[in-house]
Amino acid sequence: MVAPNHILIDSISETDLNDRRRFNLESARTFLPIAHAAGFKPMATVHGMDLGERLINVGRLYEIGYRHFSLGGLAARASQKKTVLTSIQAISDKIRAALPDAWIHVLGFIQP
Repeated sequence: MVAPNHILIDSISETDLNDRRRFNLESARTFLPIAHAAGFKPMATVHGMDLGERLINVGRLYEIGYRHFSLGGLAARASQKKTVLTSIQAISDKIRAALPDAWIHVLGFIQP
């Protein structure tokens, strides 16, 4: 079960981006015990405007207690298939190297 989250996109103001960043982290904190209590494996979506931000966010979510992560925000970039696949591989490699017990799922990436 995935914690509620907002996508980070570059077409909104910095204030709105920061509001979404705060929402995502607070939502993840609130959601974790609720999901556990209901018998679900909680998953948090890792967002970021770049690889560095995504890696910082996955570290924060791991510290909170998450071990299942989804990579979000990819649908908006689906037309850039090679760039997205390269990004997915880089993020996955770095997460797995630092957090070997992490599970990774990709959300919102489809290429017709």
